[in-house]
Amino acid sequence: MFEAKMDNTYMTINQVAEHLSVSVANINRWRRNRDFPAARQFSPGCVRWRRSDLLEWEESRATCFVIALDDQDEPAMSLVSAA
Repeated sequence: MFEAKMDNTYMTINQVAEHLSVSVANINRWRRNRDFPAARQFSPGCVRWRRSDLLEWEESRATCFVIALDDQDEPAMSLVSAA
């Protein structure tokens, strides 16, 4: 958690979407619903998110384990965000 508070790197919406493995449309929907960290607007058309805000938001989200079968019908467990 301490590292997240110290990271003042700013990310574009495309970088945020890639980091979270979601579409830009999802990010925009979360923003409209006010269920996402606030972006900073540096100038018209220049909107960025502070990486530390995103990491803190991710940590606050509920998570669950999902079990799925891989190509060889072997159980695989992965951590999935409930966001």
